[in-house]
Amino acid sequence: EYLRDGQRQRVAVNREVVLCAGALETPKLLMLSGVGPRADLEALGIACVLDAPGVGRHLQDHPNVPLFYRARVPVDFKYPQVYAFDAARRDPGAPRNEAPPDTCYVCYAAPASIKHSMLRMLPVLALPGRLHSIGALRSLLRGLVHLAFALPPLKRFVRNLFGIVVILGKPRSRGSVRLQSADPSVPARIDLGYFRDAADRDVMEAAIDKARRIAAQAPLVDAGSRTLSAGGRPIDRDKLWKWIHAGAMTTFHFCGTCRMGEDSESPVDPQLRVKGLSNVRVADASVFPEIPVSALNAPSMMVGYRVADFIGAMQPEAGTAPSRMEVAV
Repeated sequence: EYLRDGQRQRVAVNREVVLCAGALETPKLLMLSGVGPRADLEALGIACVLDAPGVGRHLQDHPNVPLFYRARVPVDFKYPQVYAFDAARRDPGAPRNEAPPDTCYVCYAAPASIKHSMLRMLPVLALPGRLHSIGALRSLLRGLVHLAFALPPLKRFVRNLFGIVVILGKPRSRGSVRLQSADPSVPARIDLGYFRDAADRDVMEAAIDKARRIAAQAPLVDAGSRTLSAGGRPIDRDKLWKWIHAGAMTTFHFCGTCRMGEDSESPVDPQLRVKGLSNVRVADASVFPEIPVSALNAPSMMVGYRVADFIGAMQPEAGTAPSRMEVAV
């Protein structure tokens, strides 16, 4: 069922439904359809078609905190972002292959990308709830960003600005996606679960210390770089944690909420089929058992290729013509 121009429509499914709405919306669709934790569904008046406690659990993401610096001279590298991966708590003298990477460091050239970041993020941050759906307000805020970046003082300030974004690559903490209502128009309740496991806090603190040491290298110091972030200078652990807690934000790498596996807590099998159902697959980052230390675009494409292989291997029953596959997006 879906709504089109305010009218409810129904589509008959002859073969399979493939869900690829992402790690936040795919579990929501399943739960709205009666596939999820029975007690949660019944509490909202949704008939439980399949009791699948793992749907919506094990949410993972890459939280990050940015360290900003300003030099006396303009930033002269042209790449918007340059990435590096490392094990934050690895002994500096140990071989690099001794411990797998758990952290990503992004050297961030503010002149090349900060305006575009503000155009994307300011409407989201400044317009809560239904206000964000008003196009005129979003356009007004973006117009103000264009105006501000046309001012010479801001141009001079930004051209000397750079950052080191510290990203937690292998978080142990897990969050969840839960329904708030049986009404599909009501957003799900998303608990990111950042730093719930104390080990994540330890790794992030070690990674920030390493980022400080990167910024303290002679070429940057000689350029007169000075930190604009509280976490960019040595401070006691409690103050550092408060700064991390206040400043951590998403990298939009959500995954794991319909994880694939053969164990009982994984609702999707290794061929991306929802266990207990005969005609539903999931083909997006929600099936990742564990988040990789990378962006999720290439791994998500890999999942798409694999589900295409699985579907292509299916043979139609004798005497039947291949039927159209309905894809929910």
